This record gives sequence, C-alpha cells and structure tokens, in this order.
Amino acid sequence: AMSTAFHDWMNTVEEKRQVVALQKQAEEKMKMHAEKKKGQSVGIVDRMCAQKTRDLLEEMWLIWILVKAMCSGENELFGLRAEMQAFKAKKKEQAHHVLNSLSASSDRGLLEIMFSAWVRDWKDWLEG
Repeated sequence: AMSTAFHDWMNTVEEKRQVVALQKQAEEKMKMHAEKKKGQSVGIVDRMCAQKTRDLLEEMWLIWILVKAMCSGENELFGLRAEMQAFKAKKKEQAHHVLNSLSASSDRGLLEIMFSAWVRDWKDWLEG
C-alpha cells in the first residue's frame, strides 16, 4: 500500500511537471507568434501609409484639375465633379476591401496557427 501511494505521488508530480513544461512551451510559442505578428503589422501599416500618400496625391491632382476647370467653364466642371465622386467612391471601396481582407486573414491565420500548435503539442505529448 505504501509503495502504491508513493508511485501515485510520483506519477502526480511527473504529470504536474509535464503540464508546467507544456505551459512554458505554449507561452514561448505565443510570445514568438506575437513578435512575428508585430513585425508583420508594422509592414502592413507602412504599406497602408504609402498607399494613403499616393491616394492623397491623386486627390490633390484632381482638385487642381477641378480648380482649373472652374476657371475655364461650368460645363466641364460638372463632368469633373462626377469623375471626382466616382473616383472617391472607388478609392473608398478599395480601402474598405483591403481592411476587410486584412482583418479576416489575421483572424483565420491566428486560429490556424494556434490549432496547429495545439495538435502538434498533443501528438508530442502522446508520443512522449
């Protein structure tokens, strides 16, 4: 009875040690994942800022054309206004699409990474 109790205690201690080791591994993987995602986020923000700069330059160009058209005639102005509104709508739709894509891919990617890590750890633990 005493040896059984001792073996049970030893098994419990070993299980706790394995749980702590798995927790540390999971925390390390989460930390590495967070650092990786942070680096990716910086790149995404840089690309978005560059796109915003190009969009602002395009809008400024169109505004300049509008001002020039105001000086040359009212008929041309109405056509350019319609073009400007269509351009703005197109850019707004593109930006909305890009942000939706980024958001969806981030959520799906994180879920896939976490599930894959869990499956890999579970298999390692079973083979253990």
